Amino acid sequence: MFIRHLLLVALLCVPTYAQAAGPSTSLGSPTSLSAYSGVTQTGEGLPNTRPKFGIRAGDFVVQPRLFIESMYSSNFFREDDRNTDVELSEVMALHLRPGVAIYNPGFTNVAFSLAADADGHFPFGEEERVQAQQDLGGDVHGKINLFPKRALSMALNGRFKRELWTRPSSGTGSADRNDITAGANLAFHPGGRALEMKLGYSLNMTAYDDLESQNTDRHRVSFQTSWRFYPLSYLVLDANMNMVEYPDGDESEGEAANGYHVEGSPWKVLGGMNGYFSERLAFRIRGGYADTNLDAGEGYTGAVADVRMTYRFGIRSVWHLGYNLDAETAALGGFYSFHRGYTSFEQSLGKLGRLHFDFSVDARRFGAYIPANTTFEDGDGIEQTVVVRASDANREDLMLRAGLVMDFDFSRLFGLTLGYRYEASMSDYFTGSTPASTPGQEETFFAGYEDHRVLLTLNLRY
Repeated sequence: MFIRHLLLVALLCVPTYAQAAGPSTSLGSPTSLSAYSGVTQTGEGLPNTRPKFGIRAGDFVVQPRLFIESMYSSNFFREDDRNTDVELSEVMALHLRPGVAIYNPGFTNVAFSLAADADGHFPFGEEERVQAQQDLGGDVHGKINLFPKRALSMALNGRFKRELWTRPSSGTGSADRNDITAGANLAFHPGGRALEMKLGYSLNMTAYDDLESQNTDRHRVSFQTSWRFYPLSYLVLDANMNMVEYPDGDESEGEAANGYHVEGSPWKVLGGMNGYFSERLAFRIRGGYADTNLDAGEGYTGAVADVRMTYRFGIRSVWHLGYNLDAETAALGGFYSFHRGYTSFEQSLGKLGRLHFDFSVDARRFGAYIPANTTFEDGDGIEQTVVVRASDANREDLMLRAGLVMDFDFSRLFGLTLGYRYEASMSDYFTGSTPASTPGQEETFFAGYEDHRVLLTLNLRY
């Protein structure tokens, strides 16, 4: 109790800075869903809440951050219990994320921001594979914007993120990875900034701890332009081209797999409009064309779409309804295309906090993948062949995601978030292998799973 009182007194004695009041971005903007969305967050957990206050340090504002998340998972490794000898792991885990951010709110020619957050992951359990998931991650990202108030500006940005991923496998090990991104943007916004054009380049490198063959390098060139033809309405055009490489991808011994680690140069163009049609109703309507442009095998070439409706029932209530048709590159099959429908509802609870619900469905179809047959020498030095087969060359999955989140601001210092997330992959895709001496070996389902997660978080919001 004494420490708590001492902390409160110390904070009251420190000069503080509060961000300028403005409309809630989650309730007022038709351009994006809430950060809690099942579309943008895949059930791994809940995002940090950005602090509203900070400590003045000359021209800069320093924001200390602390995020503590406790989690229960009904299927920690996201396994399919249709497989033989598989027992789903129910696990309690703790995420501890201390951090600090600094930026200069009163900038003129140079806007600067830097944030660093550690991420300690501590699952509790007696299984060796659960204990092997204990690790330390983090996220460091910064941005420098040169001449942001002029007609021509340039932004330099970089990010290092160590992500802690639960490997969807019954074995030990992890899918933890290091993700490094660096890029630059050149923006032109003349006059009253009704017209804006942005040209950008970024390099992203992903390196796994244990799954080196999945390491990926991606170069990305993008062009975006928008014209504000009405105070809250825009015409938009978004074009990008990528070069995707697997620098450490290797084939299994024996025959080569078809559709495995296919490199390519995918591109996409989307255009349309985004904005409010009335005080309550807003739309984002974009359509275009995409080509995965793979170096080998089949790819996706065709239409892409992004349609979203936002309706405000009042100042504190908003409903989103959307549909996406798109395609992404993938390590197995080269690519997958998907139809996605989603809905989201948010209710502001005033100064107390907010309530959020979301639901989404993905229908995915992957490119053709034929596993490689492998060869090995047995104890007698005789070469043996293992014939690997798949249930279907083109894997098809139906993904379901849903979530309910209640976010409370208890004081200027702390906030509490209680959440539930559900995720399921309704897939019958399996692989099997038949050694020459042991025909008819059992199939293994590896794409299907169901997981319930309950989360409770504590945020430092000073």
